[in-house]
Amino acid sequence: MTQQRIGIRRDILELITSEEAYKVTPLMTTIYCRLLVAPPERWESSEALRVKGSMREEVWTAAWVELVNLLRVAAWDARNAIERLQEKKVIDKSLHMMRKGQVKRLDGRDAVGQARFVESLFGVAA
Repeated sequence: MTQQRIGIRRDILELITSEEAYKVTPLMTTIYCRLLVAPPERWESSEALRVKGSMREEVWTAAWVELVNLLRVAAWDARNAIERLQEKKVIDKSLHMMRKGQVKRLDGRDAVGQARFVESLFGVAA
């Protein structure tokens, strides 16, 4: 097995191990580390992790469920950690940016455009 060295910036390390992060969820460091060591097939590039929905036994599994499964924590802890990491600009989430109208050439009020954007990202209709 090939080992790859992962660098974590000191400011991020301090953020995810802070008392404030612990109050958000005691699993903050675990969640962040599990994002970093996600399986190689989930990485689009060295900086872009893609989690998408999938079919399992003829049942659609949403991207959020896939992410919670990847993190192996309760959905509540995952949501709180992801929101906190986004708030502190540690991670980015395209759908969050889309809702705020921050995706280039896509109006935050354009539902049809948003659906097309989601489909292009995840390969499924929104």
